[in-house]
Amino acid sequence: MAVFGLGLGYARIPVTIMMLGFAYTVTSNIFSNAFHVLQGEVFPTALRARAAGATYGLSRLSSAMMPFVLLPVLQHYGPDVMFAVIALAMVVVIIDIGFLAPRTTGLPLDEIAVEAQT
Repeated sequence: MAVFGLGLGYARIPVTIMMLGFAYTVTSNIFSNAFHVLQGEVFPTALRARAAGATYGLSRLSSAMMPFVLLPVLQHYGPDVMFAVIALAMVVVIIDIGFLAPRTTGLPLDEIAVEAQT
């Protein structure tokens, strides 16, 4: 997603813009779905609905704030820098999930919740 976004920021040819925009949108939707599945897996059963709802709500609030952050960046520095800011945020999320999230592949939810609490 970060690569497609950066490519989109630097693209100047209409066909390239459309192809990279499509690729960015597809990978963004896949990422969003996978991230929401992960959120549901890492919380203990007793807290799962509230915790997943709270993280989803915070996600929506941050999405609502993005135009106020990104539009001034776009106006003052252009699309290259704006997509670089977005790519940096994605790298932070990748590092966060990669190093801090519990491993969930092939594990039952109860076992994941116990691992997440330790």
